Amino acid sequence: MFRSRTDGVGRGDAAYDIVVHLGRYRYQSTDVATLTIRIDDRLDADLSQLADATHRTKSDLAREVLRKQVAILKLRQLREQALPHAERAGIVTDDDVFDRIS
Repeated sequence: MFRSRTDGVGRGDAAYDIVVHLGRYRYQSTDVATLTIRIDDRLDADLSQLADATHRTKSDLAREVLRKQVAILKLRQLREQALPHAERAGIVTDDDVFDRIS
């Protein structure tokens, strides 16, 4: 077991404690919020099946998916903000980007 920047459980300056167990990383935040959502029966069954197959909790899987989706949405926002500047600079396609950075 490894604890980042602190020897105490949930104490100290570390934002997260990292617990390594059988090659899987698990983040335990010292400051957590609770989010309650409603999901349909099919999604619940799929999530339960995946949790069983991966030996993870449904909450752990949901957190992972939410983190990824939030990152995607943030990148989309940044792209939308940068797009007008890129167009003014003549960068319109992916090839234009690759030409500039190659």
